[in-house]
Amino acid sequence: MTTAHEWDADLALFQGHVAARLRQGHREYGGRTFAKPASDVIGELEQELFDAAAYAFIAWRSSRRAKDMAAMVELEAEGGAQPVARRRTRG
Repeated sequence: MTTAHEWDADLALFQGHVAARLRQGHREYGGRTFAKPASDVIGELEQELFDAAAYAFIAWRSSRRAKDMAAMVELEAEGGAQPVARRRTRG
């Protein structure tokens, strides 16, 4: 179980990144972002959520490949047979 003090530094770092993005947006767009209609802001947020989901999928695929490679290395180290490469299929 983690305790609050274990993630305090990470939270502070995260908050720093958020503040930096707000400052960058203010430099680039001035106060216009805060004056946008809520429907525009929601639409932009929706697009960002799609981007985040897409990046999560890309990261998941990479981690899956890394996991597969680690399993092959472990199998080879144990003197086991070479695993058969997965073949990509369509459909």
